[in-house]
Amino acid sequence: MIEMSVALRRRSHVERKALALLRGGTIGLSSGERSPAAAQLRAFADLRRLAEHNGLVVRPVDSPWVGADELRLLAWLAEAQRVAGHRSAPDDPALLIAIARCAGLLEGLRLRLTPLTLYGARLRALDIVSDIFAKRENPVGSTQAVERCPGKPDTCSYISCPE
Repeated sequence: MIEMSVALRRRSHVERKALALLRGGTIGLSSGERSPAAAQLRAFADLRRLAEHNGLVVRPVDSPWVGADELRLLAWLAEAQRVAGHRSAPDDPALLIAIARCAGLLEGLRLRLTPLTLYGARLRALDIVSDIFAKRENPVGSTQAVERCPGKPDTCSYISCPE
């Protein structure tokens, strides 16, 4: 299985703060942002616990990387902040409730996840899937996968040539 991860420093400041809360850390405040209360921190701890119970991996606070599961959680939080709500929601109702609660708490802290957060996890997942299929179609060291049939170069390879 391929584990996808991206550098934390490449995520937006709002996503970094949401991840810090999700991972059990604290956040630095910018102008206009509010400090999270103990009850809010507990809500994120509950979300982290439920996510891990459902098999999702939440990295340690000091990790410089963001994993695929954390991107999925961010996307779910961003969806919950939208009027349309959960289109790709998790199956566990308790996890869904925790996500909705934490999405509201993020809004209360004036941390609104952008629409890019919604699509980031999906696009990264598609990149990984396309990379996997590209490696299957063109295995390293295989000349057969690269050579094409002279009669039909776009549709035929020597491996499965019908002619």
